[in-house]
Amino acid sequence: MKEVAPSMLDRLLFKSELSTKIQKFRKMGYTGINEKDLLDYLVNYRWKNHNNWSNSKKKKDILAVQAYEFFDYQRILAQTSKEKIDEIKNLRDLF
Repeated sequence: MKEVAPSMLDRLLFKSELSTKIQKFRKMGYTGINEKDLLDYLVNYRWKNHNNWSNSKKKKDILAVQAYEFFDYQRILAQTSKEKIDEIKNLRDLF
């Protein structure tokens, strides 16, 4: 899965909603999620086929993200990441 880095404009436009969502996740006990990772998920997965969405719609969508959706994406990344596979191979050498 080839990832696209979110633009600085995205970070600025959605800063408030990202911050609000991260605070909600933290209140629920999900302390490992940060704004950068959430925005990466949105840009690379959730909005990938929705280029025509307005910024207003994207802002509402940020607030609608559920923690399990983000973690499902993280699981997919971990399962398909070549770097992770190489790390596992390197760890096998230790045993």
